[in-house]
Amino acid sequence: MFDSHAHIEPPGGAGRINPHTPGTVKALLSGMERAHVTRSLAMGTPVRDERRLAPANDALLAQSTAHPSLIPVAALPSDEAAALAELNRVAKAGFHAVKVIPSQDPAQLRALDALVGRAAHLELVVLLDGWSLELDGLAKIALAHPDARLVVAHLGGIRFSDALVFDMLRRYPFYARNVWFDLSSVAHIYARSPFAAQLLWVCRRLGTDRILFGSDFPIISQADAIADVEALGFSEAEQRQILHDNAAALFPTPSRRQAGR
Repeated sequence: MFDSHAHIEPPGGAGRINPHTPGTVKALLSGMERAHVTRSLAMGTPVRDERRLAPANDALLAQSTAHPSLIPVAALPSDEAAALAELNRVAKAGFHAVKVIPSQDPAQLRALDALVGRAAHLELVVLLDGWSLELDGLAKIALAHPDARLVVAHLGGIRFSDALVFDMLRRYPFYARNVWFDLSSVAHIYARSPFAAQLLWVCRRLGTDRILFGSDFPIISQADAIADVEALGFSEAEQRQILHDNAAALFPTPSRRQAGR
């Protein structure tokens, strides 16, 4: 299985987001082993001082080099110029994915458009925090950059039905289907609830070949997150796509990750 959304907390900060499960590399690898997860994206947690982002990204890369089952995801600063500079730096360092927390200000869509365009040129996957993302605007960016590969984390959160704009786009031949959606946290919220059937329906409308399993570790364990996906009612074939095949096709294998470009 492949976890498309897990976090590693910085040294000294482990336990900040879940006091019962410290977000250490050791805890992540242990949870992966118990849940039979063979690969996982590993991203940091938000920092107040963005000057600490570059060292944190470098630490993630070092940890993934030591543990090849982890794929590091670089965090980008909020300032457009700084984000583009860090994007170029981490691509050269050997990252294959970056995470962005978009501003809710519609005026920031231009900056996100530029960032996505540059990431597409560098062949980097862009993960976007779904809790703060305006999906209509993202649809325009996805259409403008058909070579981009975009992942909406948490499938938009409690606004998961907003993702149906991409179901509409599927009807048009010019949409490259270059947007994926991970189920981190959202599956945990709605599994075994009256809304589970709605979430399942939305996933199928988007295409289960574009849905990714994510735990949101250390907030939710891999084992619990897998049980949440299984509880939603997907078929066995759909579960194979979501729990492994889709992410394995989207992200590079450890043997392809090389330091430096």
